[in-house]
Amino acid sequence: MSKFYFSKLDDERCYTLRDIIEDANNQGLDEIEVTEAERVTGRGFFYCRKFKEVGDVGGICGKQCSEYSPRNGKNGRCRHSGYCYEPTDKTKIIKL
Repeated sequence: MSKFYFSKLDDERCYTLRDIIEDANNQGLDEIEVTEAERVTGRGFFYCRKFKEVGDVGGICGKQCSEYSPRNGKNGRCRHSGYCYEPTDKTKIIKL
């Protein structure tokens, strides 16, 4: 499983370190501070990778969603359902 990080390049979404470094290089930065992301579980929401939005568990996802596709092929959690992440207190500076 890849680790994800938040940065000042986009403080609402987390990315892999490789993606953050690539974006920082494209912007001509010499260094970038990143904050480790932690997976959020058991709080009643999820991240839809298909629509790139956060939703409530048991909300509109399911038969009402045109892109609903159960992971087991019958019913239950959608294959587009992912985890949400929040920043931790672990930060580091990456020299580019």
